[in-house]
Amino acid sequence: MTETSTVQDLRSRGLGELQAAVARAYFPHDLKKLGRETSPGIVRTLDLGPLTLGRIRWGADIALDCDYAQDAYEVNIVLEGGLSWERGGRSWTAGP
Repeated sequence: MTETSTVQDLRSRGLGELQAAVARAYFPHDLKKLGRETSPGIVRTLDLGPLTLGRIRWGADIALDCDYAQDAYEVNIVLEGGLSWERGGRSWTAGP
């Protein structure tokens, strides 16, 4: 049996379009733009069944609010800029 994988490859300046692509690949979320767009955003994902790989660049400073499933893991690798997040009352930051 051959399984097929789902690929998304989107480049856009529209945060709504990028947000919808991320929601399709990962999880529903609330997104708020914090500053003006500095470059086009990118959403590239590859769905391999129990594992989804992706590269996301919003192209603007954003705040993202979401609820993760208890049995899910997310690994973020910051290539440029910065990432700050809170979970379970704790705060973290990461950079390149």
